[in-house]
Amino acid sequence: MNDSFNALMNEYRASFETKAQDIESAVELADNHHWSDASVETLASLAHKLAGSSGAYGFDDIYHQARSVNDCVKHIRTLETPSSASIAEIKQATALLVRTLRSHSQSVA
Repeated sequence: MNDSFNALMNEYRASFETKAQDIESAVELADNHHWSDASVETLASLAHKLAGSSGAYGFDDIYHQARSVNDCVKHIRTLETPSSASIAEIKQATALLVRTLRSHSQSVA
């Protein structure tokens, strides 16, 4: 890889901690608002954008985990009242995504 691409990769990796914090905040917001459609919009947007950018940069694990979060959000939106199982599933998916983002952020060269 050339130096310009390496610099872009490092800059992108350096943003992972902020992305992880944003996701945690979005989950807390949604939880505080009983996972209503409006309250999950931020989480949906973050997961969608992260899936796209991580896929473009070749972070396949983050891509798949962000897609999983996005799928969970889509499922919750179909429910009149989200079940505790669906909420647990989305929290588990976001926790895994946050751990992976933090793991990759540790490897900034």
